[in-house]
Amino acid sequence: MLEDKNFEKKEPEIRYVPVQFIDGYAPQSISDKVEIDLIDGLKKIWDGKSTIIKTTIVFLILGVLYAYSIPNKYSTTIKLLPEAQQNNTLSRLGGLAAQFGLGAATTGVSNDVLPPQIYPEILTSSDFLYEIIKEKVYFDEIQDSITIQEFYFEHQKSNLFIGYTLGLPFKVLALFHSVPDSSKISSTHSADSYKRLSPIEMGAIWGLRGAIEFYRDPLTGVLTLNVNTQSPEITVQLANHLNESLSNYLITYRTEKSRRNLAFLAERHAEARESFTREQDNLATFRDQNQGNLSAVARTIEQNIQSEYTIKLNVYNSLTEQLEQARIKLQEDTPVVSILNDSLYPNSKSGPNRKLLLILSMFVGILTGTMVVLYKPVYQSFRNKFR
Repeated sequence: MLEDKNFEKKEPEIRYVPVQFIDGYAPQSISDKVEIDLIDGLKKIWDGKSTIIKTTIVFLILGVLYAYSIPNKYSTTIKLLPEAQQNNTLSRLGGLAAQFGLGAATTGVSNDVLPPQIYPEILTSSDFLYEIIKEKVYFDEIQDSITIQEFYFEHQKSNLFIGYTLGLPFKVLALFHSVPDSSKISSTHSADSYKRLSPIEMGAIWGLRGAIEFYRDPLTGVLTLNVNTQSPEITVQLANHLNESLSNYLITYRTEKSRRNLAFLAERHAEARESFTREQDNLATFRDQNQGNLSAVARTIEQNIQSEYTIKLNVYNSLTEQLEQARIKLQEDTPVVSILNDSLYPNSKSGPNRKLLLILSMFVGILTGTMVVLYKPVYQSFRNKFR
């Protein structure tokens, strides 16, 4: 019995030994698989090189048609430096004093000041551009002056490639609709005092918005206005009109209160001058008619006339002084925008970059052809599976 207990049945021990080859099979590393896939992919690309070449040629032809159907554009740049409207140091000190309860922050900044960040909104607003499209410009192609609205509606060239491909359905529809007469279509003001723009005016405004680029350097504060159109002479004239109109807008906005005050004082000054002159004539006439010894009644009348004359003189002198001060105030409030770089006539086109477009079309053609070659077997297997 003891021997039976000591000699218990033992289970066989199993050991797992790694082997490199089992039945002739050798596992591949990840790098080997990547190398095989890369070689296989390059082989597929080489075998399908004719497809890639044909696709590249097609895209290159389309790129040529597109690039050379885009009209040339000419651009000019104006750099402006607006007058500094506030003192940042005083503003920070005023805000710090207000935090400690030492009174309201007095920065000396007028509420009538427009920050330069608002200038792009002004330049792209419909009311501002509506006045611009009515300006006359000289168009060298027709040797005559036209409005900017007429230039965008009658002389603007479009992309022929887009027009006769994606835009062909719209051209067909346009054949069944009459073209509106530009002389009869204009903005109207109804009795409710709202403004309605015609489609032609809206198109010209949208064209102007696309032609204007405006940005500000946050470090130097220099404002850059870039204008581009399809005509070099119109580009320069449009840039000058925009610069002049922006300056007039800023002057009008900034000096509106001062101009009202000046107009009011000028009107009061004219009335005071007329009243003073009339009272001066009355005093002179009375003295001419009452020469010599005057009675007590005459002297009293003279004193009354003299007092009225003195009052009118004081009022006239006071208004004259206030009128001069208002003129000085108007001059001080008038903003100054210095031109650092005036617009120059563009001697060469600024766009389009046709070489870059051709390179991009060739690259897209090669990429498209390669994708077709690589994924063609996948597409065929997927199609056979669902047959």
